[in-house]
Amino acid sequence: MKNISIVLSTCVMVVFVSNAYAYIDPGSTSVILQVIFAFVIGGLLAFKNYIKNIFGQIFKRKQK
Repeated sequence: MKNISIVLSTCVMVVFVSNAYAYIDPGSTSVILQVIFAFVIGGLLAFKNYIKNIFGQIFKRKQK
């Protein structure tokens, strides 16, 4: 029953779309850019750690 109400409300919102006439100020743009940069840099660091972990498992150092 809950899924049906979610689908029905989504359909109603899509059908009755109106213009928002919104304004994006420079402060909002800088926040959006910061989120995008953080996402990209975080993804690159996660990828680097993933690759480092894989190579660490492949080429294990022997302890003395």
